[in-house]
Amino acid sequence: MINKKHFCVKILDIIFPKEYALCMEEQLKALTQIGLTQKQAIVYTTLLELGEAKMLHIAKQAKLKRPTVYLVIDELIQLSLVSVIEKGKKKIYSAVHPNRITEILESRKQQYQELLPDLLARYGSIRGKPKVQMLEGIQGIKQAYQEAYALLKEGKNEGLWFGNISFLLEHFPLVIKEYDSVLNSLKESRIRELIIGDEKSEAWVQKMQKNPKPQHFIKYFNDEGQCGITDQFIIGNKIMLFSMNKEIFTLIIESEEIVKTQKFLFDRIWNSV
Repeated sequence: MINKKHFCVKILDIIFPKEYALCMEEQLKALTQIGLTQKQAIVYTTLLELGEAKMLHIAKQAKLKRPTVYLVIDELIQLSLVSVIEKGKKKIYSAVHPNRITEILESRKQQYQELLPDLLARYGSIRGKPKVQMLEGIQGIKQAYQEAYALLKEGKNEGLWFGNISFLLEHFPLVIKEYDSVLNSLKESRIRELIIGDEKSEAWVQKMQKNPKPQHFIKYFNDEGQCGITDQFIIGNKIMLFSMNKEIFTLIIESEEIVKTQKFLFDRIWNSV
């Protein structure tokens, strides 16, 4: 029998990083969070501790009634987390290697990927009603830029940027680096940028203009400090509004009418610069 204290550290070394030396209660919680029921998690970890055991011993160790354990064991066998062999007239049960949990998670991930197109179709099925999503904090901003770059890579629509680049240069250099990579990979999408801000923004525009990319067009517009520290991206029927000063958040609006108006205003400014 494995020592419980040693078991707490070792059992999920395979499933979770070693720095998370989970105690038994935390292990059970983690297993339920990845899809097992509470009783399935109890029986599985009990078998990991016992090695091999008869039903009576499992029920006693797990502190569950035998009829309940019978049902749970059957469920774990279906998940290929428990194996059974017969020794004489007795059935002996043992836990399958914890790597099996990784396989289950990968399978569920694949199932989700296959389901995703249908979910997206449902998400976009309501016509005439704008969809609004708000992402808070720095992580939300990074997530929104990732979505913006993905939309550009689809190669279906022109992307329009309007904003202050100096804040991004200072606080999100990796975002700018990835954007440069996106620009280099574009073959069909066209991008126009209207950059505002201080001398850092102007210098960045001049740098980009010296090394032009076929699908990228950029202009500097002196707003004389009247605009806030924001960024705005328009593509398809989406507009992303980034607030990056005291209030850090991203607002994503999906609306053909709103985008139509914003594109009109963008073109007016673009043609006047």
